[in-house]
Amino acid sequence: MIMMTMMMMVVVVVMMMMMMMMMMMMMMMMMMMMVMMMMMMMMMMMMMMMMMMMMMMMMMMMMMMMMMMMVMMIMMMMMMIMMMMIMKMMMMRRRRRRRRRMVVMMMMMMMMMMMMMMMMMMMMMMMMMMNDDGEDDDDDDDDDDDDDDDDDDDDDDDDDDDDDDDDDDDDDDDDDDDDDDDDDDDDDDDDDDDDDDDDDDDDDDHDDDHDDDHDDDHDDYDDHDDYDTTTNNNNYYYYYY
Repeated sequence: MIMMTMMMMVVVVVMMMMMMMMMMMMMMMMMMMMVMMMMMMMMMMMMMMMMMMMMMMMMMMMMMMMMMMMVMMIMMMMMMIMMMMIMKMMMMRRRRRRRRRMVVMMMMMMMMMMMMMMMMMMMMMMMMMMNDDGEDDDDDDDDDDDDDDDDDDDDDDDDDDDDDDDDDDDDDDDDDDDDDDDDDDDDDDDDDDDDDDDDDDDDDDHDDDHDDDHDDDHDDYDDHDDYDTTTNNNNYYYYYY
């Protein structure tokens, strides 16, 4: 009896362990399934997003192509009907004149349909070939215009340089005034005939002062960075002394 109970206990324990293992396996399977489902859902979401993007991009093209196909189908149907009518007319044996007239009319209608189809094809080709390159070219042209404006600004700077040259000319006038003053001093010297020695000394001093003034002017012009010594208008400063 004890052995039987022990065996039963072992069996129960084994059964319990088996049940636990089964439960664990089931749980693991469920977890794996959940993970797989989640991954599949993520993949599906990604695929759906990509498909939506592709559909959005291709929707317009599909619509255009569908419209063109519809028009082409209608035109083809009309052409087929006309061809059948022409064949029927040709098969008829009465009134040849009327038949010929109808055949000519049908041929004209077919030509019109062909022309319309060609026009539609051309329109489709034009619409498909249209892209943003033209707009980009326009933007480039605008950039070129901006560059032209910059060139205009540079020209304005050149004008400012010309104004500086005008200021230099004003300084020339001041130098001329100084020369006039010197001439007046010379007249005074001529009036004073008695003081010849003193006049000679004064003339020497005056010449020295005159040279000093011109040295100062020369230094001032050397200080200008934008002073142009290559033009004939400014070279005579260097021949003054």
